[in-house]
Amino acid sequence: MELSKKNNLIIWRKKPQLRKNKQSAWSSKNWIKSQLSKVRESKTRNTLNKNEKIIFDLVNKKLKKNKILDVGGGLGPFYYSLEKKKLNLDYYILENNKLINELKKIKFEKIKFVRKVPKKKFNIVFFASSLHYISNWKSLFTEILKNQPDCIAIIDLPVVNVKSFFVYQKYYSYEIKYRFQNKNDLKLFFKNKNYILTKNIFNFKSKVNKKEYYEKNFFKKKFFKIRSETFIFQHSKKKY
Repeated sequence: MELSKKNNLIIWRKKPQLRKNKQSAWSSKNWIKSQLSKVRESKTRNTLNKNEKIIFDLVNKKLKKNKILDVGGGLGPFYYSLEKKKLNLDYYILENNKLINELKKIKFEKIKFVRKVPKKKFNIVFFASSLHYISNWKSLFTEILKNQPDCIAIIDLPVVNVKSFFVYQKYYSYEIKYRFQNKNDLKLFFKNKNYILTKNIFNFKSKVNKKEYYEKNFFKKKFFKIRSETFIFQHSKKKY
């Protein structure tokens, strides 16, 4: 079943509309092509975009090397932008099995692609537009926080003032399960893990904030607000 042309703007729906695609969207040709384009753009661009600058500002310039874990970082466009700032980085990307199998066909230098959370102490762990695709986010963070990273950055997370819920996001011929996160639940989780919220930014340009990208009646039954926000949590024992 194909979506009608007049619904081309719609990105988020409560229920799936397309036939299930056997291949993962995250290892599809469209997604890899998009990621390669982002890498090329990162390599040629002289300035950092606003999200890259968030990570750059968190890097401890006094350290000889910063250890960074980029969760759901694709082919590493963030790395290539930060590298141009002459930072010495030990850079890991946590990605899914199918994508890493595809990456074997492409040569990458200086980036370590991993399938599981490494048992290492990281200075920065960050999610850039990726946490909302992870269903078991608390389990993942529990694993990450075992090694007490200095800082956690969650960039471009769709948050709501009601209980967290899942919808479906359209991506070419795919529909991807997508979570709208209760903001207070997120903050409480990190508070209980001894992490302090040091920065909370509203991403006003995000499509998540605009109702024209949702199917009709998406907001009808419940009164709630959806916003894209960025969160920086720092370990309470770490001094900055």
